[in-house]
Amino acid sequence: MRTLKSSLKYGVLLLFKQPLRGKGPIDLITVDSLIELQDSQNPFQYWIVSVIENVGGRLRLRYVGLEDTESYDQWLFYLDYRLRPVGWCQENKYRMDPPSELYPLKMTSEWKCALEKSLVLAAEAPLPMEVFKVS
Repeated sequence: MRTLKSSLKYGVLLLFKQPLRGKGPIDLITVDSLIELQDSQNPFQYWIVSVIENVGGRLRLRYVGLEDTESYDQWLFYLDYRLRPVGWCQENKYRMDPPSELYPLKMTSEWKCALEKSLVLAAEAPLPMEVFKVS
């Protein structure tokens, strides 16, 4: 029979092996986390954004490829329907292109390079799927 102490120890170990690692979803979204954002004009198109700030689940997001300007930053709540984990777009066969109003700001090769770099970084530090689930 387990003692209370061993049961608690087991419970704590189990808790920290879970995807949320004992934290709330909001706490897992940190500065530089990468997320896919649905285009507001084209619902079948996504682009990757980087978290610049997280204020209680309100995320200040910056488009990948536009790291040098905050002019196009936007604030969204972390459960906004337009946000998806990186990889969701490809898995569901949606297009990964910068928003059409931003496309002229960079050359095609620059956008492609920014996308490739962000996909590598996102694979190294993915956000758990539980971050995007409504309880």
